Amino acid sequence: MYKLISGNVIVDVATELVYVVYKYDAIRYRVGGERPQGILTGEGAHLWRIEGAPPLPGEEGIVQVVDITAEEYEELFNRLHPVSGEEPESVVDEELRLTAEYAKEAKIDEMRRACEAAIIEGVDVTYNDTTRHYSMELTDQLNLLALIDSIEQGLTQIPYHSDGEACRYYTPEEFGTVVAAANAHKTYHTTYFNSLKAYIESVETLDKLDEITYGMNVPVEYQSDVLKELLAGT
Repeated sequence: MYKLISGNVIVDVATELVYVVYKYDAIRYRVGGERPQGILTGEGAHLWRIEGAPPLPGEEGIVQVVDITAEEYEELFNRLHPVSGEEPESVVDEELRLTAEYAKEAKIDEMRRACEAAIIEGVDVTYNDTTRHYSMELTDQLNLLALIDSIEQGLTQIPYHSDGEACRYYTPEEFGTVVAAANAHKTYHTTYFNSLKAYIESVETLDKLDEITYGMNVPVEYQSDVLKELLAGT
C-alpha cells in the first residue's frame, strides 16, 4: 500500500500502483520493461507524474511514492475520501514538514516546472524575412527528432508547420534553421535551470528562497561555463 505526496501534501493513497507512459499521443498503461512516467489513481480519474519524467497531458502534479502500512492506508483513505457530503482534508505529511531543506526542494521543483513550461512555450524563428513561432510540446520535440532522421535518410521535402499555420513542405535549409533554434532554446533553459538549481542549494534562509524566481540573474559564481558562454552570445 502506498501514499502519494506532492510537495509536502499527501494527495492520494493506493493499494497498488497503476503505472502509465505517454506514447503515440496518448496515455497508455506501461508494458513490460518500459520506464513508468505517471501513476493513475481514483480508478483512472487522477494522473500524477513521477518525478524526473517528462510532462504529461492532464497531469495533476509531480508525486513521490512512499510505502505505508494497512493501518495508515485506512486512516489516510478515510481522511482523503470522506463519505458523501463531507469535504476531504488537506493532509500534510508529518515527515515532510516545512524545513529549510524541504523548502529548497520545493523551490527547485517549482523552478523545474517553470523551466519545462518555458521550453514548451517554444521559440520564434526567422527565415525568409518572416518570423514564425514554434511550440515545443513533447510531441513537437519528438516530431522534430523523427524528421531529422528522415532528412539524414534523404528526405528533401519536410512536412511541418509553425503555430497557427497549415502544414507545408520545408526545404532542408529551412527546417535546419527551425531545428537549430529549437535546440538552442531548449539548451539555454536546461542550462539556466541547472545553474539556478546550484544557487538554490547554496541559499540558507527561507527569505532568500522566496526571492528566487525563474528568469532572474543567477549570481556569476553559480553560473556554469556553458551558461556564461550562452549569456555572452546573447
